[in-house]
Amino acid sequence: MQIQTIKDTIEKLIKSIIHEEYDIVREIFADDIDNSITTAQGEAFHLVGAEQYINALKRMNFAKIKPTISLTQINVLNDHEALFMLEIKAKKGNHLLHNHAAYLAKFKNNKIISMDMVEAQPKYSDKFWNEF
Repeated sequence: MQIQTIKDTIEKLIKSIIHEEYDIVREIFADDIDNSITTAQGEAFHLVGAEQYINALKRMNFAKIKPTISLTQINVLNDHEALFMLEIKAKKGNHLLHNHAAYLAKFKNNKIISMDMVEAQPKYSDKFWNEF
């Protein structure tokens, strides 16, 4: 893929997630995408398939919480891989989240086939999204 196409795809993905446009997310992801997300212990947890990842996003309830998600950087490594960084700010009652997450996205046939995530505050992030 061209560098600009990769950047455009990542920007489109993040906008779609923010606006809960999951049909667009499905178009961007390969059906059998392998996503890893960070657990509270800082380990990788795999979600295989676009629907598993979308269901995890839906449980975060962005419409109610209205987090601010900013795409701060995209670094295209080659014609099939890119690193990108997100800054996330959110509030639930008196609880504030300010976190950063980095992703390695792999592409094939104009689809994201794999996306691996690490984040700065996995324990607090897990508590924020699941307990508060």
